[in-house]
This record gives sequence, C-alpha cells and structure tokens, in this order.
Amino acid sequence: MVYYGEPANQRTDQYYYGEPANQRTDQYYYGEPANQRTDQYAVEYERAMKEQKHHKQMEHVGEIGAVAAGAFGMYEMYEAKKDPENAQKHMIEAGIATAAAVGATGYAFYEHQQTKEGHGEKHHHHHQ
Repeated sequence: MVYYGEPANQRTDQYYYGEPANQRTDQYYYGEPANQRTDQYAVEYERAMKEQKHHKQMEHVGEIGAVAAGAFGMYEMYEAKKDPENAQKHMIEAGIATAAAVGATGYAFYEHQQTKEGHGEKHHHHHQ
C-alpha cells in the first residue's frame, strides 16, 4: 500500500517505511511536509489550462483581425467605385486589406489547432 495524503497518526497500519506509526511525531512524507507538497499533476494541469486559454484568446484576436481587414477591404472597394479619380489607390488598398484578412484567418486557424492540441485532439491521418 502507498500512503500519499494520510497523516501518520490516522493510518491503520503499524509501520510506514520501517518506522512505527506511533513513534512518528512529524507529518513528513518523502522529505516534505504533507501540507506543502506540490502535486505535480495539478501544476501541469494549471499550466496547460493557462496555455490553452492563451491560444483561445489569440484565436479570437485572429478572428477579429480577419473581420476588421475584410471590412476595410470592402470599404476600399466601395470607395473605388465612389471615387473614380483615385480608384487605383483604393483598389491597391483593398488588395492589401484582403491579404491581411487572409493572413489573420490563417493565424486564427493556427491558434485554433493549438487549442485543439491542448485538449488532446491530435491530428489523425488515415492512409490507405
């Protein structure tokens, strides 16, 4: 049997690593006080949750960037039709905004994949 969180005075067995339970006055396990022992799984879980939250937030940033760049591109297309004198300038700006929207969409997709990997949903490729 392995004892991880049970105080020595509440155990039902007589010996704990060769030491009689009734002679143990401290609450130490593996050299650390039981109440100060860090659970490695809890620390790792907390780190993973922070990382997952970060990726989710960055995914939303990418989505917002894609929407903003797309809206600006549409506005520039409208301006090109409305202002024929500067149509070439507006078309160039619309093209740049479209490229930015594509880039932001790619970034949002990348962050979405990072979020999924945090959930343990790895890519599965099926080859025939």
